[in-house]
Amino acid sequence: MLNAKENMLAVMKGTNPDRFVNQYEALTIFVDPYFMFTPAMPEKGGGELVNAWGITNVFPENTPGSFPVHTPDKLVVKDIENWKEYVKPPELNFSNEQWDI
Repeated sequence: MLNAKENMLAVMKGTNPDRFVNQYEALTIFVDPYFMFTPAMPEKGGGELVNAWGITNVFPENTPGSFPVHTPDKLVVKDIENWKEYVKPPELNFSNEQWDI
């Protein structure tokens, strides 16, 4: 019997797998701590949310997804020629406990 990785490779190569492939059984999916510990996406019908990059997002009712707010007071980059003055990357220092999750 093939393990999950060998079975998926058999499907991709067009050879004979020994069972149907469960989409992600051969892959390990992990979530970056940045997305786990910073508010990234607002909830549907909720208010505006400012993410770690300073971008204000909103997810109104009756819309398919969230989107950034583009009013003059909410723009992150006010002058494209001097964008380095405005864009501040989020902090990426996490504790060992946070990386272990």
